[in-house]
Amino acid sequence: MRKKITIVTMGQSPADPKTHDVYRMLAQDCDVEMHGILDGMSEEEIGLLAPQGAEMLIVSSLRTGREVRIAERNAMRLVNERLLEAEQSGSAAALIFCTGHFVIPEMRMPVFVPEKILFSLFRAMGVKRLGAIVPKPEQIAASEAYYSEFSPRIRAASPYGTREQIEAAAASFRDSDVDILMTDCMGFTEEAGKMIQAASGKQVFVPRVVVPALLKAIVS
Repeated sequence: MRKKITIVTMGQSPADPKTHDVYRMLAQDCDVEMHGILDGMSEEEIGLLAPQGAEMLIVSSLRTGREVRIAERNAMRLVNERLLEAEQSGSAAALIFCTGHFVIPEMRMPVFVPEKILFSLFRAMGVKRLGAIVPKPEQIAASEAYYSEFSPRIRAASPYGTREQIEAAAASFRDSDVDILMTDCMGFTEEAGKMIQAASGKQVFVPRVVVPALLKAIVS
């Protein structure tokens, strides 16, 4: 019997989910639903979710391709609403499609929270110095504190920016002593990971590839 999996995205869900790489991968063995925390919202409503001052933020995109910034506190609230809806609708598991920080309510279904998986994997791998590319420069200081146990080196380049910007950020790691380089946003695809590996000369860890594969192995 095929199980239902819900993917909760930070922006808007794709107009056609079948065009989404993670949807296609999971749909081979499961019934997949994608729900964006901004689905059904007007531009004005989305604007009200923006971060104020220097508060923590999450970067995502709309179906139009426009980049948006959402205060982490607002993203967490909306994600939890989607998770509760998913559980009530019979999902066997859910994936939060973001590497940011989330505190979720107690639930019967397993919820795959990338940040928790990443920390466990890096500890198991014995990572001593972590490299990471975050979307925005204003996220660097918070990320350095967040990943402090791995003595991080952080650079910024948006997955929704230009190829040149991403390659430049990746190239800055070429002479770095990092053990592994992570794309710290689910917006970075497998293709982007290969580009970053070529530009940096480092082993690259792409959560968009690793975390859904783990979910599929356990749930399907």
